[in-house]
Amino acid sequence: MSLLEDILADLEGECNMLRGEISQWQRLQKENLVCLEMGNACFEDAVAKRHELLLDCERLHKENLTLNGKLNQAMDDAILAESKRLDAYTKRCEMSNTLLDLKDKLTRFRNSNDDLRKKINDMRAQKRLVEVVDELVNLI
Repeated sequence: MSLLEDILADLEGECNMLRGEISQWQRLQKENLVCLEMGNACFEDAVAKRHELLLDCERLHKENLTLNGKLNQAMDDAILAESKRLDAYTKRCEMSNTLLDLKDKLTRFRNSNDDLRKKINDMRAQKRLVEVVDELVNLI
């Protein structure tokens, strides 16, 4: 029976070894299940976070569009204001040039007026001289 006992001992050793492997496999399966559950929880968290991020991105995109619209309007307003300011400045420059032209014309007019006064005074003096000469001639 020694052979049978040896075989039985070998089988019992293999059974013990298989029991150990089964026990280890069951432990690994439990660990795997825990890891799987944790992975699923992480995945669900990631999906929820992704959804939140998508909502945040959508909100930020809308805010960005609103801010871009406001910025564009502000730029348009600034351009319009600058255009009006430049138009006003141009008109002031034109008015200034017109005033300078008028001042030059007034100066020429005054000079011409002064010349005319001198001529009139000279003519009056000549007329008076003629009158004096006529009186002298009449007296003679």
